[in-house]
Amino acid sequence: MSGTSRVVGAPARPSRRALGPVELLREALLGAATGARSTFGPTALALRARPDDPRAAGRVARWAPAVAVGALGEVVADKTPVVPPRNGIVGLAPRILLGGASGRVLATRDGRAVPTSGVVAALAAVGAALGGVRWRAAASRRCGSDLPGALAEDLAAAACAWWATRRAARP
Repeated sequence: MSGTSRVVGAPARPSRRALGPVELLREALLGAATGARSTFGPTALALRARPDDPRAAGRVARWAPAVAVGALGEVVADKTPVVPPRNGIVGLAPRILLGGASGRVLATRDGRAVPTSGVVAALAAVGAALGGVRWRAAASRRCGSDLPGALAEDLAAAACAWWATRRAARP
């Protein structure tokens, strides 16, 4: 029995089984997207949320437009020197927390929550945040500006978040 409980239309309770390789990859990609742009993981979850999703995954559906506007604001703000560096605690802490929370919500939404859900996403967020700093520095050296690297990072983060939050095809 997957997807629904014995009560018609009620969401299934999360299983306690371990996450498989595809689920771990999806959690890592969602965390990486959040490490690159702190709002991209939560935004992708909100945009793909359904009101009947379990727990927090269903409650964010009504906030999708506001969350999307916030993500667009982050994309613009990221290109300014006012934003704190993401490799410092002020820039890294929200990425870790939002990455871990996004991974946990994804696992719960898909009925695969285990005690360690979100850990892979949080670790991937750290890797992507620190790797993004290096990527942008390399783009700046090569292109004379970090804008091309930042735009490429935006696209990669959006693609990762969107793919990670996809739903399995219904039988």
